[in-house]
Amino acid sequence: PVALQVLEHEVRRDGRSGAFKSTHRGQIQFMAIKSGHAPNFRLPPLDNWGLPLKISPWSVEEPVADLPRRTRGWRMGDPLAYIIDFRDPADTSRVDFRIYYQDAGHIPEAWHWVESAVDSVDLAIVTVASSNLIGQREFIRKVRAHIKPRHWLLGHWEDFFKVYSQDPESICSVPFTNPEGFVKKLLEEGVGEERWVLPTPGTVLNY
Repeated sequence: PVALQVLEHEVRRDGRSGAFKSTHRGQIQFMAIKSGHAPNFRLPPLDNWGLPLKISPWSVEEPVADLPRRTRGWRMGDPLAYIIDFRDPADTSRVDFRIYYQDAGHIPEAWHWVESAVDSVDLAIVTVASSNLIGQREFIRKVRAHIKPRHWLLGHWEDFFKVYSQDPESICSVPFTNPEGFVKKLLEEGVGEERWVLPTPGTVLNY
């Protein structure tokens, strides 16, 4: 059985290096990185003057016995990003493939880069949802500068509150997201067509 691990003291933060945890005999190692969450929506007016807001941006301070019955009970907590290393089985000090994964849209800081023998991240899995509210171009530039990905996977652009579909014409994007605009800016910033993918739900990708 897989044991639940508390990572509070191993999380990489500004001024704290963080620590790798390992599984599968050291062949998979990961480090949690303090991250953030883009606002969920913007109050009118919907231009840059509207106030961006997050839904339930608090933490659960005490253990709970039952699941929340109201929306405000489902609290955001502390969003994390992760560096995930797939390492050489013959020599686990060598990184075969490195992933940067973020679970919510957030512009990474310089200290999100984890120093190691590798000089880039093989795959950055970034969250496109609500990226309009944090600045898509700035988001892309900071990922390029601080994460240095060779490939991009643009995730969570689709609205999972809508009916599930694999038909691109039937999929609705998350409000305040504009995935087409994100891709346009990605290309303008010099990320070639062969280096990114905006997958529909259910897509299988091999790297």
